Amino acid sequence: MATNPLLNANSNASELIDAEELLIEQLPLAFPGGSIPIDGVLTPVTKIVTTLENLLAAQRKAVSLKSQSHLAVTDADTQLVAARAMVRDIGNFAEVSLGRANPQLAALGFTPTKKGVKTPAIKAEAAVKGKATRVARGTKGKNQKKTIHGTPATTPAKPTGGNG
Repeated sequence: MATNPLLNANSNASELIDAEELLIEQLPLAFPGGSIPIDGVLTPVTKIVTTLENLLAAQRKAVSLKSQSHLAVTDADTQLVAARAMVRDIGNFAEVSLGRANPQLAALGFTPTKKGVKTPAIKAEAAVKGKATRVARGTKGKNQKKTIHGTPATTPAKPTGGNG
């Protein structure tokens, strides 16, 4: 004999609801107008069916609320993503508009961004890369450009007219 899902602790909600519906439908047909001993007391089938119907209603309500809860959580997560983007921009705007030291920034719940600290090794690497870029591109600073003297290159004059 197969185990009734109502007796199996690992049954899912769908299996439980199906088993409850089956009992509610078949119990009065199997024992019309009769009684079944429950905990040693003869209990009318109609009372058993009423108990099962109450259980079924509670199960269906739980399933419905679970799906509603899931939808509510999903909606809240979506709204949170949108709100985070706005709050991030508000924080950036507030920091620029009010200034890092303004107490209103903290009153809004924002902490000022910390200025990045460059280590000497990073500074040295940046200088080497900058110099290499300048050499590769052949660029000069304004003082180096001042030292360039000479006559401007002239274009050769075009011959004029006359064949002849």
